[in-house]
Amino acid sequence: MSEALTRKKIRSSGATVIISLSLVLFMLGALGLLVINANKLTKHFKENVGFQIYLKDTTSSAQIDGLIQEINSSKFAKSVSLITKNKPPLN
Repeated sequence: MSEALTRKKIRSSGATVIISLSLVLFMLGALGLLVINANKLTKHFKENVGFQIYLKDTTSSAQIDGLIQEINSSKFAKSVSLITKNKPPLN
């Protein structure tokens, strides 16, 4: 009777090991996909953050050009566009 009990324990422990390893590998794969997609999502949001700067009417064109050059020369800006009151924005 103890031999039958031992065989049953061996079979059930083998199944437990297989199920445990399968779950661990599945979780590692899911974590890997999450990390890869999180990096892509982070990059997407970083590149698509926009902001607007409103200038006073008394701002000279030299000051505006200097501001545009300063923003363009910074490493965090991808592009700069100037929209004046007289010129409608491009869609």
